[in-house]
Formats: sequence, structure tokens, C-alpha cells
Amino acid sequence: MKKGKSVFSLIWPIALIIIALYLFLLFKGGKAFDFGRVEYKETAATCESVGHEITRSQIDRSMEGRPNDKDQYYIIYNYSYEVDGITYHASDRNHREFQDYQSYQRDIEESQEWIGTTKTVYYHPEDPSEYSFSSKNFKESVSETNWVVGVIVVLCSVILLPWIIFMGVIRSVLRKRADRFRK
Repeated sequence: MKKGKSVFSLIWPIALIIIALYLFLLFKGGKAFDFGRVEYKETAATCESVGHEITRSQIDRSMEGRPNDKDQYYIIYNYSYEVDGITYHASDRNHREFQDYQSYQRDIEESQEWIGTTKTVYYHPEDPSEYSFSSKNFKESVSETNWVVGVIVVLCSVILLPWIIFMGVIRSVLRKRADRFRK
């Protein structure tokens, strides 16, 4: 029984290393030095329509346990942009908190003025339907943190494996000496 425990204590770090290496290779996807960064291209997008959406979200609860809800709304700007003769659609949602009906109505009316205006949109060169309005440097779905986590798991496994083996050897030596003194 004791031998089974010591074998198991030696197998799980090896299994952890194998899993970590598998995850590392899976997350990297064969792009060892690419770091998953993609330079998005930019183009002009034209605002075609503006919509709005009202949501009710629970912010907190009062001491009596009654819900304290606030209305929020989004102004949704719908854009279209063209890449290689193909038209793509994008939307930009702006979050607002509902103060009163007049300010809400004013925001809706002012947002209608955006129709026909242009805005810079950044799109993925291989898949133009993937877009952003904020920046042109993006990471692929495989992000830098994924391989960093894999490296950390591998390093921890490499550090833990010798320690576990060392502690297993020390325990067995101490047990043998303790058994000698008991006899």
C-alpha cells in the first residue's frame, strides 16, 4: 500500500507536466514567436441607422430586501464598411444611465444626427467581418496570456517534480532508519 502511494506521488507531477506541455502547444498553435498579434487594417464605416435599447438591471438591494433597480439604455449605431467590394456591417453600443425621460429623448434625437457620418473601423485582414472601433493592434483568439500560463504551469511542474522526488526519497530513508531503531 505504501508503494502505491509513492508511485502515485511520482506519477501526478509527470502527468501535470505532460498536460502543461499539451496545453502550451495547443494554445500556441504552432506560432512559437508570433505571440498572436495581428495588425488590423482600417477603413471608413458609414453610419446607416441608429437604434436604442432600454434595459433594466438590478444594481443593489436595500436593507429591507426590496430590489433597487435603475433603468439603463444603449444607443446602437449601425455602420457599414466595404472591403474588396463586399459590404460588412458593424455596430457600436454606447451605454447610458436613464436620468429622466427628457434627457433620454434628447439623446435619441441627437443620435439621429450621426446617420450618414463616417467613423474609422479596424478589421481583420483575413476575416473582414471581425472588426473594432478602438485600436488596430489585436491579438488572435490565442492570446499572450495563454502561453504565459502554460509556461508557468510547466515551470511549476519542473520545480515541484524534483522536490516531490526528493521528499519521497527522504521519507523512505527516514522510515527505514526509524524501522531500524524500532527493531
